[in-house]
Amino acid sequence: MLDTAFHIETKRLLLRKMDPELHKYVFTHLNETEQKEFFGHKSDEAMTKEIQMFKEGLTSYNRSFCIFHLIEKTSQKTIGWCGFHVIATKHDRAEIGYVIHDKNNWGKGYMKEALHEVLCYGFDELKFHRIEALTSKENFASQKLLIDRGFLLEGLLREHYFTNNVYEDSIIFSLMEKELIRM
Repeated sequence: MLDTAFHIETKRLLLRKMDPELHKYVFTHLNETEQKEFFGHKSDEAMTKEIQMFKEGLTSYNRSFCIFHLIEKTSQKTIGWCGFHVIATKHDRAEIGYVIHDKNNWGKGYMKEALHEVLCYGFDELKFHRIEALTSKENFASQKLLIDRGFLLEGLLREHYFTNNVYEDSIIFSLMEKELIRM
């Protein structure tokens, strides 16, 4: 059955937990239009990437994921996601990722609002010891968001991502539970 329960609520957002079981349910029980609406994708390209990730497998014996769809309360629309897209279960650590789909929602503080709650969930419920974040050297908004939440810059991963036929560097940040800024 489709889990539409909201697991976390903030001032302006409802966060719906998405795990491997729910992801599988969406692709085996909903039609294409319902899938696109569920994920909040505006383009066929974004939906194609979602389908590809599903078909290629999202988990392995020692890795999993736990993300939250960000539902804007007023419109009830999925505007993005925030969560742990790589969880190294054996090492009690995860890599956090996040995105706001529509540029019209950028700069409104939605991710700052969601990120805090997701970090607390990772440390308190999932019992992570360490949370990592990777960002492009040019993504200053993401870097500021991470630093504001207490993440520390660890270094540079050279030619870490292959994007648009170019190898790009990544900056890596980390946060330990004891460093989390609680609100």
